[in-house]
Amino acid sequence: MQGQNMKHLLEKAFLEILREKKCSSQTEIADELRKVGFSGINQSKISRMLVRAGAVRNRNANGELTYCLPSDMTTLAVSSPLKSHVISIECNAHIIVVHTSPGAAQLIARSLDSHGKRAGILGTIAGDDTVFVTPTRGTDIHKLAEEIKGKYL
Repeated sequence: MQGQNMKHLLEKAFLEILREKKCSSQTEIADELRKVGFSGINQSKISRMLVRAGAVRNRNANGELTYCLPSDMTTLAVSSPLKSHVISIECNAHIIVVHTSPGAAQLIARSLDSHGKRAGILGTIAGDDTVFVTPTRGTDIHKLAEEIKGKYL
């Protein structure tokens, strides 16, 4: 039970740091966790925690890229539709590339992933302003790119 309690405390501290601090890197998050007593937290652990929490890097009011939770991103998600953050969509024979406004790629990727295999999307990889979309086997990539364009452009 001690391990579960420690895991719960780590998760709670992690979420509090994301809400209260302006961390722009995983190293900064690890440093903040060390300050509150959690040692031995490596980058891969931070990365997994960020994914589980649905955290993304977003540009704050000062123009700084910082990690935040989806609930903290209401201005991006609510004040403007996702399609207003998509700049271009292009593809070749193997991958679709979606260019977004800074900080919006993970939101767009999450939206695309929600359609998943039934829409012909095997998976996505998101950076800050770019999403790579891989189609499922047998999916016509050009048709899929056009469907994505129809939804986001």
